[in-house]
Amino acid sequence: MKAAKKWLAGLMTLALLVCSLPAALAADWDSATEVKNYDELTAALKDEKVEEIKIVGEVTVPEGNLEANKPILVGKDGAFKLAPGAVVTSDVPQGKFNYEDQENTWIIVGDTMETFVLYAGDDGCYRVMYGTQPDDINALVKDTANGKVNTLCFSGKDVELTESFDGAVFDVRGGKSLTIAKDVSLKAGMYFNLEGNLVMNEGAKLELPENHDIDGTATFATEDQKPENLNADIEVKAAEKPAEPETPAEEVDSAEPAAPKFTDVAPTSPFAAAIDWAVAKEITLGKTETTFGPADPCTVSHILTFLWRANGKPGAEEGVADRDSAAKWAVEQKMITEDADLTATCTRSMAVTFMWQAAESPKVETEKTFTDVAADADYAAAVAWAVENEITAGTGDGTTFAPDNPCNRGQIVTFLYRSLAE
Repeated sequence: MKAAKKWLAGLMTLALLVCSLPAALAADWDSATEVKNYDELTAALKDEKVEEIKIVGEVTVPEGNLEANKPILVGKDGAFKLAPGAVVTSDVPQGKFNYEDQENTWIIVGDTMETFVLYAGDDGCYRVMYGTQPDDINALVKDTANGKVNTLCFSGKDVELTESFDGAVFDVRGGKSLTIAKDVSLKAGMYFNLEGNLVMNEGAKLELPENHDIDGTATFATEDQKPENLNADIEVKAAEKPAEPETPAEEVDSAEPAAPKFTDVAPTSPFAAAIDWAVAKEITLGKTETTFGPADPCTVSHILTFLWRANGKPGAEEGVADRDSAAKWAVEQKMITEDADLTATCTRSMAVTFMWQAAESPKVETEKTFTDVAADADYAAAVAWAVENEITAGTGDGTTFAPDNPCNRGQIVTFLYRSLAE
């Protein structure tokens, strides 16, 4: 709570300093359209007559992307939350995306999202974006060099900073830790908060503002790395020297490498078991050695390659890339045509259709229906099969399937896991 209040104070100060538009007052919202749930919110966003929206109930955004490009207020009795895999983008001035009850609302939202980024719009006013934490957080940090980003807040995973940061606010929440890589510098001009441990490698530099807090321990490779203004109540530890190996390297038995542990997949993630299974079955090895990219959209080529590998790599040829063999197999199975766009984003309806076709298009009967899946839709049989086999139960409250929503990598392997894991 202490850190949350400090962050709020820093954010409010930042908004006043950098944004030419004043923060919206509660009185500005008397004429706003009130919404009580997600369906009412999406309807208001599409309604051209609605200019401003006020959330007075509990709105939970389901998996997928929602563009909320209208001024939105979360009232004192309202709540705005994101389900796992949900992304909300808002391209409105920071002063016009406001909350009547700053503290309580921010705590609710902060506990249900993975990233908060404040960035400068073309008009010089800072804008706000909520969404899932990217695989490579350092891509965001790079943007601090050209002024696109000056405030970062992370809560989805431990942060390993490999790009230097020079901005106003750096905030790591949720008990997550921060490691600053060798020769990398971090300078927070207004506020620095870390709810976990700090580890600074050799040559790393840290400049702290007066308003800073570290809830865990701070470990420095050398004594001169410790900032002079570090709060006295922060526990400081010396870096431990690596122990000498008990057995010479040449005498160590060769062992099978352990399955990758991805820094962007927490053990509590709803995708964790599926990702572990997919890696063990060599269906995918992740985007890099340390990241999986669970929130990244999946292309048609990706899911076909995953399916091809899961089905034993039929027709594999030495020297031929897996994606090419998978595409050839999919054409032979009449899942796609030869001129299909393999770079297109795979939607939820496409995902279950490909899986259904790979299972030889079995006919099933199910009483479950979705309001957004017509009985005569091309993918209706595939959706019914997926429901019957407990691959999906739909989105939101279970009344919709969201057939056109993009399927991210975490969702794709979860579908495969539910379908194929023994």
